[in-house]
Amino acid sequence: MRAPALRRGRVRVDDEGVARGRTAIRWQEITDYRLEIRHVQSAHGVFYLVDLVGALLMWRDARDAMDGVHRLRFSLEVSTRAGTRLAIDSRVRDGAAAIRSVLDRIAGRLADDARAQLAASGQVQIGPLALAAHALAWDGHEPLPREAVESVELFDSTPATLRVMKRGKVLPYAQAPTRAVPNLVGALDMAASLGYPVRGRELIAAIVA
Repeated sequence: MRAPALRRGRVRVDDEGVARGRTAIRWQEITDYRLEIRHVQSAHGVFYLVDLVGALLMWRDARDAMDGVHRLRFSLEVSTRAGTRLAIDSRVRDGAAAIRSVLDRIAGRLADDARAQLAASGQVQIGPLALAAHALAWDGHEPLPREAVESVELFDSTPATLRVMKRGKVLPYAQAPTRAVPNLVGALDMAASLGYPVRGRELIAAIVA
């Protein structure tokens, strides 16, 4: 039975693939995706001038901050080997839900491709990050043994970054905006499966099953 099409503004997600405007890409054609995560700046500050509304909004913001709830904006770009690109972000109606639907379709398959590369060569290259069972490396850096890795983590900044922390060091061994790292979910999954501590996945909990 075919799954019903999911329409999000001008974005269409269905069994065949994803489309926006005149650009359509089939699922099997997608070879890469890039994810960007940003905090949404409050747009209701002016309402704080209104006593009752302002009090309610200030209470909500204080409650959310205490609960660790962040207002995040996600942007996703998928691409094909031929160079076709399609972008979805939070400016699209229900954009986060559309991004989640796309990632549900492609993240697992692309992670499987990375696992196959690891099985064949003992190492997998995901953008600037190279992962192996005994060590990892980042473009322009000396390899870091697994036992020296404090964490591979999503760092809560704007934009969010993927960074590698070295044990005993305050500054990152290496880092880059998540948009610079292809197939981000697969990179985190691969790092965890190889025994590296992975942190910060709560930043993508809203869009990753």
